[in-house]
Amino acid sequence: MNAPKSNPDKDYYAGALAAALTAVVWAVQAIILKMAVIVATPSLIVWFRFVFAFTVMLVFLLFKNKNETLGILRQPPLKAIVAGLFLGLNYYGFLKGLELTTPSNAQIGIQLGPFGLALFGIFHFKERLNNLQRSGLVLTPVGLVLFFKDQLGSFLNNERALIEGYIWILFAAVTWITYSVLQKILGQSLKNGYVLMIVYFTAAVMFSVITNPAPILNWDLYTWTIMVILGITTLLSYGFLAF
Repeated sequence: MNAPKSNPDKDYYAGALAAALTAVVWAVQAIILKMAVIVATPSLIVWFRFVFAFTVMLVFLLFKNKNETLGILRQPPLKAIVAGLFLGLNYYGFLKGLELTTPSNAQIGIQLGPFGLALFGIFHFKERLNNLQRSGLVLTPVGLVLFFKDQLGSFLNNERALIEGYIWILFAAVTWITYSVLQKILGQSLKNGYVLMIVYFTAAVMFSVITNPAPILNWDLYTWTIMVILGITTLLSYGFLAF
């Protein structure tokens, strides 16, 4: 059940590549999500994405190691359950923010998440930055403030919606930071696949309580295509991010 030891240099480059792939998936995802909120409610979209991701991850892990997978399901780590709750809140908050703004606004605003995680890594995990990374850390908040100020001018007729949207995006960023910190801690003692399985399961259960899944019976091919793509992006983005 313990995570295997690995080479630090190899981990660094693999992590950088995984982060880049995650960023690409997220960029495409924001556009698809904007299409999805037209045909389904935010809670139903989030519920379907986690159910899809959990089902695929469960089947994969059962084939890989049935006994270990079932053991994790019977006694899931508390931190993984909490991480699942926060990731579920992150998905919902981002989707609500996207409803009220635009894909570009949501995608830029959510960068507060990685920025906050970087700060946490510096102060808590004692991670070191090179000069280029330090420059990026300083310029990021400046860029976000300038972007937000510029966008207010573009939303003069609906400024309230933009501000409300950014509040949801900020909420999504904070919950994402919490999830990511827990994921990083859990990854030191548990294989990432098992962590993600519990995370997806927890979030799916959480939204099952507040979601009516009946509308999926009336989805057409277009809607199913969008939702399956979103389910796949959930698997890819958080699978990459876990490494």
